[in-house]
Amino acid sequence: MTNRWPWRVRWSLRAKLFIAFMLLGLLVIVATTLLGSRLLQRSAVNDARISLQQMAGSLAAALAQPEYGVAPGSKVQASAISALPATTKLRESGATILVARANGRLIYTSRGAGRVGAVALRELVDEVLLTGHVRQSVVSEPFRQATVLAGAPISNGHTLVGAVVVGRSLHAVRAAEGVPGALLWRAALLTMVLSILLSLVLASSLARPVGEMVRATEEIRRGNLSRRVPVRGHDEMAVLARSFNSMAERLEQLLHDRRALLVGVSHELRTPLTPIQGFVQALADGLVPEDERHRTYAVIQGEVARLRRLIDDLFELSKLETRQMSLRLEDVAVAELLHAARDRAVVVAHSESTRMEVACDPSAGVVRVDPDRLFQVLSNLVGNAQRFTPPGGRITLRASGTDHQVHMEVEDTGSGIAPEDLPRVFDRFYTVDRSRSRPAAGTGLGLALAREIVHVHGGEIGVRSEVGRGSVFWIDLPRQGPESTDTTG
Repeated sequence: MTNRWPWRVRWSLRAKLFIAFMLLGLLVIVATTLLGSRLLQRSAVNDARISLQQMAGSLAAALAQPEYGVAPGSKVQASAISALPATTKLRESGATILVARANGRLIYTSRGAGRVGAVALRELVDEVLLTGHVRQSVVSEPFRQATVLAGAPISNGHTLVGAVVVGRSLHAVRAAEGVPGALLWRAALLTMVLSILLSLVLASSLARPVGEMVRATEEIRRGNLSRRVPVRGHDEMAVLARSFNSMAERLEQLLHDRRALLVGVSHELRTPLTPIQGFVQALADGLVPEDERHRTYAVIQGEVARLRRLIDDLFELSKLETRQMSLRLEDVAVAELLHAARDRAVVVAHSESTRMEVACDPSAGVVRVDPDRLFQVLSNLVGNAQRFTPPGGRITLRASGTDHQVHMEVEDTGSGIAPEDLPRVFDRFYTVDRSRSRPAAGTGLGLALAREIVHVHGGEIGVRSEVGRGSVFWIDLPRQGPESTDTTG
């Protein structure tokens, strides 16, 4: 089903990351701002109470004089109390002032104090007389609104004669800290904007490599195997990008190898099939004389055998490459393997025009291998050397060893291999000299089979060559055989 909104798929990861970063940032900013605002309010209330407590103490010290009429039995001088500097300062700051005798009788109140109940006033006076202050920072009773309170006792000598209670509206206290609070919220708003922009940048930077990988995957799915993703930095996304590129390169190489295999197989199959078809048609048409038919049948049989060898080699190579072939490991003397490969080559060649030598150092000793498979490798290498070594040349099989490894070589004095051909000599169906047809006995898979057999044994195979002076194919095998004999994958 076609997606009607492709941008949803394209931007889904970016949008999710953006929303996640933005919500997290906004949550932290709002929480921090609310906490800061609450702390500012608490600080303002605490500062107001300290200030009120100091002014209440100053007023209480002044009212301790007998001329203000606070002591019982004396006449209250409300105008004198109102004229005190401490009282004036409190009124100018908008504070509420209550002055009461020790018995709870209110003798002075500033405007705005409202109606204060006798019971509530008695409780405040008793609290101040007992503790020296109002224990609660903010109270709603006996006032009409929440008020920050402070108090101080009035003493005449050693006798407590009254109490002063002063307060400011909580609303007024909060309004006093309004400027820093507003600045705090403005800073929070600015931080929110920056957080949104930063979230967008972070989401884009994280989603970009994923988007590039998605687009590259889509292009590879459509057949563009050369597509790669850029590698930036050294983080996990860079590791993923490198792994993706490596996988794409491997896939491209596998497709190239498959195409080359199909071309090689079709060519190799056509080579024996063409003479078979021609001779069979000639026989069917009666064009082959009676005395030539036996030779014709022999040619057909030889081509069929070559076709069978090609199929068998392809099947064997496939099993080796997929590690579906088990090894029968034995301790074998290296010298025996070299002499057996030489003897077979001499018999197959039916000629002594090429000298065959074995130079096996005693250090080669014994190696743990599948003798049949390693004999197949050596025979392939010696056969190739015979094929490209002219009459009168020399082929030498060498071996040496260490405590952990055995080294073998097949050296010839043939025509050698050009430098541009060396990297591909072990490829399937690859011919060093394309102008020269491969000898009928070969299938073009011998060196590829040799490489896979050596790799299954846990070893390495290679070649060094110089044009006009010959080639040396070498094999390095672990002394104790492969780490695991289970090659079935």
